[in-house]
Amino acid sequence: MFGIKVSYKTVERLYSDEEVKIALHNLFILLLKDEGASGEFSGDGTGCSLTITKHYRSDSKKRGEDFRYVFRIIDIETGMYAGLSYSSRSEKDAFEKASGMLKIMGVKIHSISLDRYYSSRRVLMIFDSETAVYVIPKRNNCKNWL
Repeated sequence: MFGIKVSYKTVERLYSDEEVKIALHNLFILLLKDEGASGEFSGDGTGCSLTITKHYRSDSKKRGEDFRYVFRIIDIETGMYAGLSYSSRSEKDAFEKASGMLKIMGVKIHSISLDRYYSSRRVLMIFDSETAVYVIPKRNNCKNWL
């Protein structure tokens, strides 16, 4: 567009620059505040392998330097990401960071939908009494709910 050749490596280096990270984070916060959040959220996490020799589903360890976990919280009405976090420790750690991001920004959670990994009582206690939490219960938790 400007007659300047840009390789993928140039863009990759930009994303690892601290000033660019700060600018993108601030832009994200401004966009979220400008658009507003409905309070109706859904969240899900996954793991990613950093090497092509190990696959996330086939490697039973899923720990260490070869894996990263990500958790995303999306506003159902606007379709925007409201919370996002990465972790090298666990998916639950990424979840706690992403939900903490919402708290820091003062976003009120009216309801949130999560998968069965988050159906334990300890996870449910993170949310206040006004928040409706919809989870797919674990198979072994069904007796506890009745």
